[in-house]
Amino acid sequence: MPADHPHGTWEPAPAARWEDAFLSGNGAHGALVFGDPHDDRVVVTHHTLVRPDGEPRPRPPAIAARLPHIQDRLLAGDVTAAEQFTDGRALRWVQAFHPAFQVRFVRDSVVWRGYRRAVAFATGVAEAQCSGWRGRVFVSRADDVVVQYVTGPGLDGDVSLDPRLAGVPGGSGLALFYEDFLTRKGPDGRLVVVPSYSPENRPPNASWGTLNATMDIAAARHALRTAATWHPGPDGDRWNALAERLPDYRVNSDGALAEWAWPGLDDTYDHRHLSHLYPVWPHHDITPYDTPELAKAAHRALELRGAENHSAHGHLHHALIAARLRDPHRVAAALRQVLTGDYFHHSLMSSHYPDRDVYNADAAHTLPALLTDALVQSTPDRLVLLPALPPAWRRGAVRGLRTRFGARVDLTWAGGGCTAVVRPERDARIDLKTPAGGDGLLRLTAGEDRELTLRTR
Repeated sequence: MPADHPHGTWEPAPAARWEDAFLSGNGAHGALVFGDPHDDRVVVTHHTLVRPDGEPRPRPPAIAARLPHIQDRLLAGDVTAAEQFTDGRALRWVQAFHPAFQVRFVRDSVVWRGYRRAVAFATGVAEAQCSGWRGRVFVSRADDVVVQYVTGPGLDGDVSLDPRLAGVPGGSGLALFYEDFLTRKGPDGRLVVVPSYSPENRPPNASWGTLNATMDIAAARHALRTAATWHPGPDGDRWNALAERLPDYRVNSDGALAEWAWPGLDDTYDHRHLSHLYPVWPHHDITPYDTPELAKAAHRALELRGAENHSAHGHLHHALIAARLRDPHRVAAALRQVLTGDYFHHSLMSSHYPDRDVYNADAAHTLPALLTDALVQSTPDRLVLLPALPPAWRRGAVRGLRTRFGARVDLTWAGGGCTAVVRPERDARIDLKTPAGGDGLLRLTAGEDRELTLRTR
């Protein structure tokens, strides 16, 4: 890689499969770059190019009037009632993502000597070089355009455009939805989320649509409290009060955080999703510091969870939750599963399953977040340093990790010790947590760096 941008990857041959093409993108437009000097192919994509079910304007089912009847049946103990909550349309899977078009530049005379293709992670430039020929592609974030630039001898050739698709389908609102939806109560007088769904999982003794899925409770509480924070006054007070009336989380007979907070609904443990641990990650509703007993139950749920079909997102979701619960050994084990399971193409894009089965971005996009959460976690009033450092990471350094209280953190560790430099951009009073118990209040002043020393264990 260039000396000024050392982070990236390279290959000694063009991509033979689209999965191995290097990627560049800006969040809206994307490009897959094959890097073949004889047949230079660039596939251009756009994030809107997915039609949910093959129709340009799919309509939601018109079943709102039937909701009270379904709620009555579920509350009365009919565990299969939600299966009839449909307009009769057959199940349709979301169609695969598909490209917009492909640009091809075909040349007849090519001398193969000194070939190399590479992508620089800092700039997103994907380039290939061979015998004086050089092709570069990048997607501009500032100008929102895809740029292809070819230089070198023998540039006569045929340029073609292969169309893939004729056209492109065309905080408080969520709180208002919950006000309208959360109207039913259980025997204890608390609100009931009904019907309720824990993604892709079901109790062994009930149907898919049930009551009080833990994820639904956590997401509603999260949304209502967030909206209240951003809308102080009568609206915020009302939404906070509604959040307080939501059910408590439930601990089952195995000592684990239950996936459904409704008596009588059993847990299905061998499943790749861990949706009921939403309060741990990505939310901070359950933490080892504020709710230690619930954190213990969440960890027990993690221990009991199976891997089902070894999807990459399942292993890494497990690791993200383990990092929040300060379990470095589980973080390391999940990482090892993904890094040794042949999940990555030559492009470093990942697959959904082992053996590079089903092109999928879950692992590629999750790994940076997991590494960050293993080293530094934060909330607007808390900083956790080295919460889940895997034992094999005996030395290392990281620079510029952002926090949720307006500071950047640099870490350097080796030999059981660590130096942390906190670079605040605004004043803050932060609760500091460290692995060896060096906890306390950290007072930060904007523009004044603070250096901390701590043990890694």
